[in-house]
Amino acid sequence: MPDEKMESRNYSVNLELRANSDGRTIFGIAVPYNKEQRITSTMIEVFRKGVFSEVIKAPHRVKLLRGHGENNVLGRATLLRETDDGLYAEFKISKTREGDEALELVKDGALDQLSVGFMPIKNRKDPHSHLNKFQHLRFFSDDYPIHIF
Repeated sequence: MPDEKMESRNYSVNLELRANSDGRTIFGIAVPYNKEQRITSTMIEVFRKGVFSEVIKAPHRVKLLRGHGENNVLGRATLLRETDDGLYAEFKISKTREGDEALELVKDGALDQLSVGFMPIKNRKDPHSHLNKFQHLRFFSDDYPIHIF
């Protein structure tokens, strides 16, 4: 039975702003692969290629949020693709005050932390847990809290 608790992990990211079209698309590796994270003194988790195989089929369902609140939508994913380095994501940022602020922070290089929020389907008793599947996915910035759902 899947876990019902939303979990999150933090990563440093290098997001970029797409200059062509309307200039409201940010992109980059949102979740790196093969990077171990110590969860507890006895548990280490790592994202592996293939973990997002279901999620990438419907990128429009993945939201980018400011903070950890579901009412703070900045935009949505337009493309999610698994690469050898990690989950590559492109997000269309909505034309709102908060969206404009987020775009400026990306331009300035100040938005450099994302958290991925997820509901894993895995064996929590395995001390070297490999994340295999998710029910939900979201991302958030830790400097300027942004989530992706």
